Amino acid sequence: MDGSVALFETEKIFSNFFVPIADFKSNAPVRSLAFGGSGRFMAIGGDNGLVSVLSAKGGWVVCNQINFGCAILSTKCSPAGRYVGVAGSGKNFRIYDTTTWEIIKDFKESQPKIFTNQVDTISCLDWSLDSKWVAIGGAGSGIHLLNTSDWILMGPSTDGLTLTTSSSEG
Repeated sequence: MDGSVALFETEKIFSNFFVPIADFKSNAPVRSLAFGGSGRFMAIGGDNGLVSVLSAKGGWVVCNQINFGCAILSTKCSPAGRYVGVAGSGKNFRIYDTTTWEIIKDFKESQPKIFTNQVDTISCLDWSLDSKWVAIGGAGSGIHLLNTSDWILMGPSTDGLTLTTSSSEG
């Protein structure tokens, strides 16, 4: 809640040696942390609307910052570390390419409704282990899947067995 993140080396923690190898301080509460697939990067997001990407090279320093424009509730890196997904308040989520930091897919509140009216945030997202799907969810909305081969959002299952293409492609 105070905006601080401490990074520890696991081998030293198991030896009851709790001195962080790096510290990060934000001016707002931190809501999400995610390591990249290789462990070389860490994405930190929170209430200030910024995703700070730290690099292990040089001692966990900020190598990139993304202004998301609303509170960040979830950040997840694809298993190989090629992409990072960011979700937050206002029904917003984006997928970024970590080599160029360009937006691959962007869904915003102003586009046709992705989720039901009951949802004002996308509170969680995660990648499948093969990086073919991104699951996106929020309270009352069910789970939507983003197909990463064509970046098409699939709607929630109506019969419990099949997914349909969402009518809110953005």
